[in-house]
Amino acid sequence: MSKAQEEKEEKPRGLPEQEQDILHFWEKEKIFQRSVSERPAGKPFVFYDGPPYATGVPHIGTLLAQTQKDVVPRYKTMRGYRVERRFGWDCHGLPIEVMVEKALGLNSRKDIEAIGIKKFNTTCREMVLKYVDVWQAIVTRIGRWVDFENDYKTMDLDFMESGIWVFKQLYDKGLVYEAYRSSLYCTRCETPLSKMETGGENYREVTDPSVYVAFRSREDDHTFFLAWTTTPWTLSANTALAVNAAATYVKARLTGKREPWARRTLILAKDRLAALGDEPYEVVEECLGSDLVGKRYEPVQPFITPEKDERAWTVLAQDFVSLEDGTGIVHVAPAFGEDDFGVHQRDAVPLILTIGDDGRYLPSVTPYAGRHVKEADQSIITDLTEDGHIFSAGTVTHSYPFCWRCKEPLIYKVQDSIFVAVEKLKKTMFDTLTKTHWVPEHIKEGRFMKGIETAPDWNISRKRYWGIPVPIWKCDSCDAEEVLGSLDDIEAKTGNRPIDLHRPAIDTVTWPCSCGGSMQRVPDVCDVWFDSGSMPYGQAHYPFEHKEQFEKTFPAEFIAEGLDQTRGWFYTLHVLAAALFEKPAFKNVIVNGLIMAEDGTKMSKSKGNMPDSNEVLARYGADALRLYLMDSPLTRGESVNFSEQEVGEVMRKTLLPLSNVYSFFALYAPTSGTIEPMASPTHILDRWILARLEAVKQEVTEGMEHYELWRAAKPLASFINDLSTWYVRRSRDRFKGSDEKDKSDALSTLFTVLLETTKIIAPFAPFIAEAIYQKLKPLLVSALDSVHLELWPEVKASVSKATLLTEMESARKIIELGHALRAQEKIKVRQPLGAMRVQGASIPETLREVVLEELNVKTVAEKLPATRQVVSLGDEKEVTVSFDLTLTPELEREGLRREFVRQINALRKKQGLTIHDRVAIIFATESETLRALFAKEKEVILKDTLADDLVEGEGRDTLRVNSENAQVTLKKSR
Repeated sequence: MSKAQEEKEEKPRGLPEQEQDILHFWEKEKIFQRSVSERPAGKPFVFYDGPPYATGVPHIGTLLAQTQKDVVPRYKTMRGYRVERRFGWDCHGLPIEVMVEKALGLNSRKDIEAIGIKKFNTTCREMVLKYVDVWQAIVTRIGRWVDFENDYKTMDLDFMESGIWVFKQLYDKGLVYEAYRSSLYCTRCETPLSKMETGGENYREVTDPSVYVAFRSREDDHTFFLAWTTTPWTLSANTALAVNAAATYVKARLTGKREPWARRTLILAKDRLAALGDEPYEVVEECLGSDLVGKRYEPVQPFITPEKDERAWTVLAQDFVSLEDGTGIVHVAPAFGEDDFGVHQRDAVPLILTIGDDGRYLPSVTPYAGRHVKEADQSIITDLTEDGHIFSAGTVTHSYPFCWRCKEPLIYKVQDSIFVAVEKLKKTMFDTLTKTHWVPEHIKEGRFMKGIETAPDWNISRKRYWGIPVPIWKCDSCDAEEVLGSLDDIEAKTGNRPIDLHRPAIDTVTWPCSCGGSMQRVPDVCDVWFDSGSMPYGQAHYPFEHKEQFEKTFPAEFIAEGLDQTRGWFYTLHVLAAALFEKPAFKNVIVNGLIMAEDGTKMSKSKGNMPDSNEVLARYGADALRLYLMDSPLTRGESVNFSEQEVGEVMRKTLLPLSNVYSFFALYAPTSGTIEPMASPTHILDRWILARLEAVKQEVTEGMEHYELWRAAKPLASFINDLSTWYVRRSRDRFKGSDEKDKSDALSTLFTVLLETTKIIAPFAPFIAEAIYQKLKPLLVSALDSVHLELWPEVKASVSKATLLTEMESARKIIELGHALRAQEKIKVRQPLGAMRVQGASIPETLREVVLEELNVKTVAEKLPATRQVVSLGDEKEVTVSFDLTLTPELEREGLRREFVRQINALRKKQGLTIHDRVAIIFATESETLRALFAKEKEVILKDTLADDLVEGEGRDTLRVNSENAQVTLKKSR
C-alpha cells in the first residue's frame, strides 16, 4: 500500500488541524527563511510593511491587510525575487499616550507633568508592545510569512535618528516653518491635530445648538445684524461680522408683538429671509453687502476688550460667506476658525483668546470661568436670551470631527505650531504620483489626487510627550535657531552622545549660544504620522547605514493598506519622498476596502458584531478565510459585509473538493517509483483539463502581475470545481479500467494538474498547497522541500488549447440543457435513452462521445422519428436539445443494471469498504426481472461493483431497484 493509501486508512484530519501541522513543518524546516535566502540577493523585491500598533488584539479587518501583504510577496518569491519581509511596530503618539493616561488615572497634560514626563514615558515604553505576542500568533496562524526577529520599532534609537534627519532635510529645504494660526485642536489631549487625522471615520453625526444671534448696530439702537452660529461658546471671542459683498441684503422691520423683538429691525440677506420663520415682518430697505462694509456694531459678550478695539466689531466683506444656510451674515471669532483667522490676517481684525489649552474659559470670562466650552453652550444661550440677543434657538444635526484617539469632540483654536509647507511640494507630489500604479486606479485619480489638491500645510508638531522630538533648538536670549539631524550633530554641540532621543532626556540637551544665552529645544514632539511616513528611512537607519543599498532599491515595489490610509500612511509616505528625493515612495499600491459587520454596520466589539478571528480560523482554517478575502471586492477598495457562512462555503466548495481530488488520485497512485508529468496527452479529457490549467495559470499570472488580487484569485474556485466535478468524475472509469495505457495517461494527467495547482494556489492558500505538494513529493522525479520554494509555473497557452476550451464549453452547455430536460421529464440519468438531437449548435466530433456518455444517450440523430415520444428544451441562445423517450427492453435493462450498481456501491461505502476490498454479492429476490438481469449482465455488474461473485442466498439489506425488490449481503472476499 502506498504512503498516500496508508494516510487514507487513518482517521482524516480536518483542514484547520492540517494547517497546524504545516505551521510546525515550516518552522522546523525554516522554509520562510530559506524562501528568502535561496533567492539571489541581486534580485530584490522591496516591500514596505506599514507598522501597526500592538496595543490591541488583531481583528478580521486586520487580517485582510495582513493577507494581502503575504499573497504578493509569496508570488514574487516564486517568480525568483528575494523578498525580505521585516515587520514593524508603531510605538509613539496619542494612541499610546491615551492608553497610558487611562492606566495611570490621568486626565490632562497638567496631570502628566505632575507625575513627571519620565515616569509617563517609561510607562509608554512598557505598555506599547502589550499585545506583541498576540499579534505574532495570529499573523503566523493566518499563514503570513514575516520577519519578527528582525523587526523595527519607531521608538528605537536608530529609527528616531533617521526621523530627526528627515526633519532636518525638510528644514534645510525651506519646507518647515512656525506659525500662529487656528487649526483643529483636542482640548482633552491639549494638542493640535492635522487634517489627515480627522477625516472619514473620525467624523460623527452630532446635534449642536443652532442659534440666531442679533448684534446691535451702533448707528441705531433698534437695528440689529442677524448672524447664525452652531458654536455659541465662541461669541465671547467675536471681533467681526462678515457679509457677501455682491449679495442683496434687506432691513426687515418686525411687525409682531413678541418682546423684545417688536419694532426691531433685522439686517440679513434677502435670500435668507426664511431664517425669520413665522415672525411677521416688512422689508423697509434693500442694499448690497458692500454697502454694509465698515458699519460698526456692539459685541454681545464684551468680556475682553482688544488692544486695537477701533478695528474690532466691524462689518467686513468676505468670500467665504454663503447664502445656502444661515442669514448671509457670519459671526467671526479669529481665535476659533480657519476662515475667521484668515480675516484676522488679511484685515488686521483683533484676535481675542478666551480659553486655555484645556478648553476651559479663562478667569476674564467671568460668568463661565473654568467651564469647558462644550458644557457652557446652554448657559450662554440662556444668558443671551435674557439680554435680548437670541432671536431664535434650536438644534442642528451635522457631521463633526472627533479626536482619532480619545474620541472627544475637536475645536478650532489658535496656537503656535510647526508646519511642513505641503503647498510648495504639490507640483512634485503630482509629478511623482504619475509614476505610481494604484489598485483600484480610481483612488489614485480621485480620492488621493483630490486629497493632495486640497491639502493644507501639514501641522507636524504636537504638544505632547511620547514621540520623535522636534529637533529645533532656540536661544533663550536672541533669535538664534538651529536644527540637529543626527546623534553626531548633538554630540558635536554638547560633547555627549545621546542614548535616548525621547523626552525628558532630549529636553536636557542644551549648549551655549554665541550671544551668551542658552540653546533650548522647543518642547514639541512630531506627529505620529511623521513616524509612519519616515519608515522607509527609519527601518534602514538611512542615511547612517545601508545608504547605497537603500538608494538602489528606493522606491519600494509594493505596499498595501486600507482605504483610510489615503489620508494617512500613503499620504505621509508620498509627502516625505517627494520632499527628500523628488520620487514616489512606492511603485505599486493595493488599497483594500472596509470589512463591515454582516448587517452592514461598522464592526465594533461593543456592538458584539465582530467575529473572533481565532474562532473563525479554528472553524474554517486560514486558507478558507484568505481565499474568501482575496476573491472579493475588498481587494479593489470596496466594502463588504463579512459573512462567516461564505467563508465556510469556500472551505466546502473549493478546499475540500481539492483535497478530495488528491484523495481520489492517491487511491490509484503507485506504491513506489515516480510519475512523469503528462507531456503529450491524447485523450480528449486529458487535453481539455491541461488546456484549462494553462488558461487558469495565465489568468492568475496576469492578475498578480497587475496586483489585481481578486482577478487572480477568482479563477481558482471554478477551476477546482471543473477538475473535481467534470474531469475526475468523467475519468473515473478510466482509472478503474483495464486499458493500462489509458489508465496511466489519466494518472499522469491528474498528477500534473495537482502539482501545478499547488503552485498557482500557493500564494492564496499556502497550507493546502503545501499539504498536497508534500504528499506528491515521493512521486516527483525532482522535488524541493516545499512548494513555496518552487518557481512559478510557465504558462504554455496556444490557439489549439483555446479552441478546445471553447468547444468543451459549448459541449457542456448542451449537456447542461440535456440534464435540465431530463429533470423536467423526471427521467434519471442512469436510465439510458436511444437518441437525441441538437439544434442551434453542433457537437464537435471529438466531444461527441463525452456528451453521449454524460447524458447517457446512445446516439445523436439528425432527425427524431415523428412517431416516437419526443421532448425538447431550448435556451435563450436558441440552442435546443431533444430526446427520444421511447424505451426498448434493452434500454430498460441497462437502466435497471445501472441503478442496481449504484445501490451496491452506496452499500459498499456505507460499510466502509475501499476499492481494495473485493466482495461477493449474495442476493435473494422474487423478481424475475432482477433474476434475468443478474443472469444476463453478471460480468458487467461484477466489474462495476468490484465484486468476485453474484450468487443467490440469504440477503440482509433490502434494496428497491426502480420498482423491483431484492435483499442483498456484501461478503468481503479479500
